Amino acid sequence: MLARVRSNLHIADMLQAALAGAADAGEVLERHCAQRFGFPHALLFPYARTALHALLVAGGFRARDILCPAYICAEVPYAITASGCQVRFVDSAADHFLPAPAEWRRAASRNVAMAIVTPLFGYPVDKDAERLLRSAAPDVFILYDESQSFGVEDTNGLQMRDADAALLSFGLGKMVTALSGGLLLLRDNDLCRAVRALRDSQHVRPTFMHEVWLAARGLAAWAAFREPALSLLDFAARRLRLLPASAEDWLPADGPALPPDGKIMPSRYQARLGLEQFGRLDGFVAGRRLIAQHYENRLRAQAFRAFGHAGTPTWPRYPWPVARRDAAVSELRRHQIQVSLFLPYSCADLPVYRDQQHACPNAALWGQSMINLPNWHGMRADQAERVVDSLVRLRDQDAAIVAWPGVPAASALRSDGSPPRRSGVP
Repeated sequence: MLARVRSNLHIADMLQAALAGAADAGEVLERHCAQRFGFPHALLFPYARTALHALLVAGGFRARDILCPAYICAEVPYAITASGCQVRFVDSAADHFLPAPAEWRRAASRNVAMAIVTPLFGYPVDKDAERLLRSAAPDVFILYDESQSFGVEDTNGLQMRDADAALLSFGLGKMVTALSGGLLLLRDNDLCRAVRALRDSQHVRPTFMHEVWLAARGLAAWAAFREPALSLLDFAARRLRLLPASAEDWLPADGPALPPDGKIMPSRYQARLGLEQFGRLDGFVAGRRLIAQHYENRLRAQAFRAFGHAGTPTWPRYPWPVARRDAAVSELRRHQIQVSLFLPYSCADLPVYRDQQHACPNAALWGQSMINLPNWHGMRADQAERVVDSLVRLRDQDAAIVAWPGVPAASALRSDGSPPRRSGVP
């Protein structure tokens, strides 16, 4: 079976990290990330969400409005709520899962303290949104959430170049993994000192058994998306219902609280693993882009639509919406192809945010229709071609299953391969 995703984790990286002896690996990882992405400061945390929580608490953002895309991982708004701040969701555009500047402008107000800008799936955001936000709320703090996308660029360079801070994640499914962990990039010296003091006062070093558990989890994840484990796990999910299988199974079960191990800092071993992985980032991005560009070219040649982008995405995932998601997932599985149901919801419609329920209809549309085509470092073009062939057969069998879910034709790629013009796209 063709896996929906694989971790970038390599056994060789795990062994190299175990043999390396750098005692200050955490500080080295912080320094390397800060230098690459153009920030003077970087702070390592157990998770990206705990880094966000610490920033909100130490930065004095309590009881203020925090703008956040509605189509985003639920852990982001949950961390905001747990910090004592008020989440204000920003709807996606009608023709794209990313919010357009108009959506940011509608959500902005004088009480907005922070805006979390997210180049989701590695797609460049519209930088006009930052200008509009700073005009509506002059003191707004701009945070780029690049937890999964790592260094998204447009024609002027890194998109986080003007941000006050940025988030990265080193979880198992991320572009760079250290088994777990997150990183906060900062510009302000005083704010960095405050966040570091809070982190150091509230977090503890991992025990040996915790490190063993993380290593075992990493090895299990490495094996899980390879045969024969892949087919066995798929059978356990689909037939025995022992693992999440449907879109509803992926809805977050817990409320706005930090994880139980959210105060355990990454170990030196994890930091060394993160360094090994970070040194391979360019190769990871190149591999994902190669497969995603193959999808773009072949889907366009077959008269399918694809999301526009003003700049080449990093593509940690390849998102594609379909009108009948459950049917598409089922039919592709019959062709021995897994697809991911990443973000199968709009956060504005989660139970804890009832006051904003139905406020973001576009995000709800993408949450109900999005699948992610297989894309990982090391995937081959012939494997991507299998996916395209299956989509073509599925369309020929029943075009309604893979139809674009009710958005304007402007979202289609042009015949010359260039992205469509959207309002405000730089």
